[in-house]
Amino acid sequence: MLLIIILWMVSLTRRKCKSWGRRRDSRLICRNIGFALYAKYFTLSDPKKCTSQGGLGCDIKAAEGAAGQDLGTSGAWVFNQAQNGLWSENAAVKHTHNLAKSSWDLLQQKADTEDAEAGASSWADGANQMFWTWTSPKDIEQSCAEHMKDVGGVMVWSINQDENGTAGGPHMKAIAGCLGGTSAGGNAATSASASDQTPVDAGATSNPAAPAASAQ
Repeated sequence: MLLIIILWMVSLTRRKCKSWGRRRDSRLICRNIGFALYAKYFTLSDPKKCTSQGGLGCDIKAAEGAAGQDLGTSGAWVFNQAQNGLWSENAAVKHTHNLAKSSWDLLQQKADTEDAEAGASSWADGANQMFWTWTSPKDIEQSCAEHMKDVGGVMVWSINQDENGTAGGPHMKAIAGCLGGTSAGGNAATSASASDQTPVDAGATSNPAAPAASAQ
C-alpha cells in the first residue's frame, strides 16, 4: 500500500512537471507541497496575558538553552496516538509530555480552531499552559484548493502518523482526495469557511518565567 501511494505521488509529480516545460539549463520547473501528520506544542510564558484568538502572538518559553540543550518546553504530538511514547529521561521533558497528553485530550473537545486566512489551526490551553498548532484535514483541503494548481505533488511526514497508522486516517484521506480531485479541496472553487478560533480557556495559572519567544 505504501509503495503504491509513493509511486502515485511520483507519477503525478512527473506529469505536472513535464507539462510546465523546462528552464534553459534543462532542470524541471516543479515544486511540491508538504504536510506534517503531527501537532507542535509550546509552553506559554504567561497564560493570563494570552488573550488572542487561538493563542497567536502569545509569548512562549524558550525551547533551547544557551548550549543548545532541550529545555523540555516544547515537542511534537503525532495523530497516531500509539506513537506518542516518551523517549527521554529528562525530567523537564517528562513533565511537559504529561501536560501535553492532558492538553491534547482537551483539544479533542474543541471546535472552530481553524484559521482560514493562515490555512492552519491553533489553540491556547491556559489551564495546562500550552500553545498548539497543527494542520487539520479541513486545512489540507483549503491548501489543496489554493495551491495544488501550482505544485507538482505532495509529501507527508510521515505516512504512519495519521490516526490509524499505516491504514491512514482523515488527514491522508484529505490528501488522497486532493490528489484525486474528489475532496472539497480538489475543487478550486471550494475553500474552508472562516471561523473564529477558541481563545484561552479559563483557569489559567500564572508563570513567572520571562517571555522568550512569540507564537507565530
